[in-house]
Amino acid sequence: MSRVLAPTEITSLDEEPAYFPAGDETLFGLLTRPPAGPLDSALLMVPSAERLGYRNRVGVMLAHRLAARGHQALRFNYRGCGESTGMAGRFRLDDLFTEDAVGAAAWLRERGVERFLYSGSCFGARTALAAAAEEPGAAGVVVVAMPMSDYASGERGTQRAAAAPMASLTRRAMRRKTLRGLRDPDARRRYAEILRAKLRRMLHPRRGASGGLEVSPVLLRSLTTLIDRRIPLLIVYGEEDSAYKEFLEARVRTIGRLVEQAGDSIEIRVIPGLLHGWVSIPAGEAAVDLIVDWVSRVDRPTPIP
Repeated sequence: MSRVLAPTEITSLDEEPAYFPAGDETLFGLLTRPPAGPLDSALLMVPSAERLGYRNRVGVMLAHRLAARGHQALRFNYRGCGESTGMAGRFRLDDLFTEDAVGAAAWLRERGVERFLYSGSCFGARTALAAAAEEPGAAGVVVVAMPMSDYASGERGTQRAAAAPMASLTRRAMRRKTLRGLRDPDARRRYAEILRAKLRRMLHPRRGASGGLEVSPVLLRSLTTLIDRRIPLLIVYGEEDSAYKEFLEARVRTIGRLVEQAGDSIEIRVIPGLLHGWVSIPAGEAAVDLIVDWVSRVDRPTPIP
């Protein structure tokens, strides 16, 4: 029989529903507070995709464990997910939902929060990192199983197609079968992805010719901004995460100097098993322990009168 993580006991009086604007949409969230009441800092739990929090009740456990240690946390749904309005569309690593995280931070700010910690996994990790880089009150970021490139493992075929010579791609585009495929929205989207990938290779020919990992330029900018500001960072991977292999390659090829520059403001932890998708209960429990301990070290919340 499967098992889910059991949250720490917190009464319903310690949780407040949140409805806040993000662009033209209204998003739904849930703020979990310690019994002592509202504080001047909060952990903003950016979702991986459609879930409020994370799979296997990891988000509930994390929020409740933090409240038991005297911290508050807000978890929310992206646009088009759960009780939030709008349409989410596809979750793409080169099209982050930063505006949704900004809206959540604005709602917290109206309630007296001045310092913001961010957490996220996979797509949510990338969104959390980008949102924190834009937030003057950012006080820390936790990223779990964060992909380093702008495409997921299922999009590798797109990258291989983009590596073909331009003349070959042009011939393929003019085939009758390809032109008929333009009637299909999914096919149009795939062709557009190949074109974007080809343009990136043309703009960065050395990087494309090397055949190595292409680290997201947005990720690099966000990471550089946070490290320059000495914002504490916790980077967590599972040993079996495919994103961990990307991180190891990126550390050798691209971000090694940034990691060295960060010094003791960055902490990198690797957990046995698989963290991506929160499918492993033992790995999820270990990650929650790490995050709770890290937040308790980094954050010193003050009660709001």
